[in-house]
Amino acid sequence: MNSSHVLLLNRNEGGVLGALRDVDSSLDVSIITEPQFLDEYPSALPVQVVQSVRDLTAVREAALELGRRQPIDRVVCGHERCQQAGGYLRSLFALPGMGYEQLNLFSNKAAMKSALSRAGLPLAEFRVVPSVEHVSSAAAELTWPIVVKPAVGQGSRDTFFLGSNAELNDLLDSSKSQGLRSACGPLLVERFIPMEAELHCDAVVWSGNVDFVTVSRYFEPLLGRRGDNSGTYLLREDDPYNEPARRMNTAVVRALGLREGVTHLELFVTPSGLVIGEIACRPAGAGVPEAIRMRHGVDLWRSHIDIALGTRPALPLPEQRPGKGILANVWLPVRPGRITRLSRAGALAELPDVVHVDVTAKVGDIVRSPLGAGARTGNLYLEIPHEDQLPDRLRALSDQFTLEVEHA
Repeated sequence: MNSSHVLLLNRNEGGVLGALRDVDSSLDVSIITEPQFLDEYPSALPVQVVQSVRDLTAVREAALELGRRQPIDRVVCGHERCQQAGGYLRSLFALPGMGYEQLNLFSNKAAMKSALSRAGLPLAEFRVVPSVEHVSSAAAELTWPIVVKPAVGQGSRDTFFLGSNAELNDLLDSSKSQGLRSACGPLLVERFIPMEAELHCDAVVWSGNVDFVTVSRYFEPLLGRRGDNSGTYLLREDDPYNEPARRMNTAVVRALGLREGVTHLELFVTPSGLVIGEIACRPAGAGVPEAIRMRHGVDLWRSHIDIALGTRPALPLPEQRPGKGILANVWLPVRPGRITRLSRAGALAELPDVVHVDVTAKVGDIVRSPLGAGARTGNLYLEIPHEDQLPDRLRALSDQFTLEVEHA
């Protein structure tokens, strides 16, 4: 009897293949990826290459070719850019799991915001426009400042804060607007929401219920405020933002009709209450899953794969989840250029309250501009009793950390 044939739709390997093997080493795995990531996968595995995982026609043809060897039983999506294609393949081949319509609500911000608006949940006022030529008229209706982004995008890439029509024109006259001009769907124009803080909720959903959720806070709101010491920390259980954020997370999950999945929800703290940013149905990036695993013993990537394979994730009971105080996930600084000097993990691990360091960049690497919101040279994890101690720990890190780059 043949083992289950699992199609992994992914870009950079990023450990997803290894996590899939850890779940079940007997799985027959084939892969669809993009050319620049081909070398990251074992040559013994069946692989089909597409120029873009967002090209649904190309992904369909690749899946049909892989299915000729053995019918596909399950689809697992790794990278965020693969979500829509993964849902499309499940719908096309009548496979279990989230189909295109469901995943479109979590990967297409226009569909997502429209559904959440119909449910009466708090959002920034928005408009959906077909191209950059329509941004100015949408902004005039919303009033400046605005935020503009592709409706189908990757994290905060090609997301712009604009304070006036003049700033919009400057953007459109520059090469920075190329991502907006070449977007594979409509654009989303939102009224900018002044905020006191930005939170994120990371959750595991099964049979329509939120089986696990934790709330974290960014050191500072992400949009337009990226500094050398950026990151996020998990809130204490008694933090006043905890319960309101968890309730909002449940309301969003139910409004979008999610039955099973791992979710990452962004929330803005405003004087009038919490406002929804957006939600994705996949584990977060930037070291967030690692921090959650350290603190709560919950492996979001394992849960994501379990759900894709039709298995309920095994989660520790609340009383078994370790840790007191807060666990902070610091994004080690990064700048565009060729890295010529970079601190070693061992030296950083000697700083007070550091529990783990993961330096992912190395001397010689080229960091390209523009930087994404989660761009970093690695992650450093701190465990401290209270967030008031965080500024001192970040200053100590700044004094110790070395990063030098040259123009590339």
